[in-house]
Amino acid sequence: MLTQKPPTPDVHTQSIQRGARPQDDTVCWFEGHWTRLADAKVSIMTHAFLYGTAVFEGIRAYWNEEAGQLYLLKAREHYERIIDSSKILLMDPGYSVDEMVALTIATATARTATSGPPPTSRMRPSASSSTTWSPGST
Repeated sequence: MLTQKPPTPDVHTQSIQRGARPQDDTVCWFEGHWTRLADAKVSIMTHAFLYGTAVFEGIRAYWNEEAGQLYLLKAREHYERIIDSSKILLMDPGYSVDEMVALTIATATARTATSGPPPTSRMRPSASSSTTWSPGST
């Protein structure tokens, strides 16, 4: 049997925070409801983490100062690809393209309302075999 003593705590490494954790009130759509991004957690034992069974897209959005509006770039096409890619992995994202676009607009609107309009935003919608679809965050 392999045994090992637990490591002695090192004063210098105790204060180091591992991984990027958002410190603000950014929200995301996670597992069917709005969640603070800092609170959205996925277990390392999920199928998607262990075997890479997930699909994702990257959507850019740009703020138009003159129009006072945030424009999503080809959101519908991105979500059609998510649906198509999900089918290849025998997954059902659980939302239609229209529902995904609407949730992404709601996510961008919430971000703009709380933090002001960003010059650009990046969203990373994803779906995995262990979770339902999520539009990501801004």
